[in-house]
Amino acid sequence: SCWAHAALSSLADRIKIARDGEGDDINLSIQFVLNCAGDVAGSCHGGSHTGVYQFLKENGPAPYLTCQPYLACSQESQEGFCPHVDTTCSAINTCRTCSTFSDKGGECVALDYYPNATVAEYGTIHHPDRAERVRMIKAEIH
Repeated sequence: SCWAHAALSSLADRIKIARDGEGDDINLSIQFVLNCAGDVAGSCHGGSHTGVYQFLKENGPAPYLTCQPYLACSQESQEGFCPHVDTTCSAINTCRTCSTFSDKGGECVALDYYPNATVAEYGTIHHPDRAERVRMIKAEIH
């Protein structure tokens, strides 16, 4: 799932640049991508950074990490505790809050409103000359 970490980290960086460095840093939920974007983006066993952007553009925002912490499990994962984890794409697996620990009677509920980020457009840059690619990337960012 390193591809998902990289894709969401670069999106958070783009947001920071767009804000001229103002405001808090954001961390987006990689687990949300693994739960919901598997058909487009990938799984714990490999994926595509552009698939993440495609999914967000077509399906809506990624919640912040605090909504859905990283478990390193996707639907086909059989390692460790993954077979016992619900990784379906659902409201509770997008953003949740829990009252306390389950052994103390706590419950988790899905949140309808939560901090998030999305993309309006995405793409890749292709050019045979490295210096020109760098110039094109800088022009896109600024």
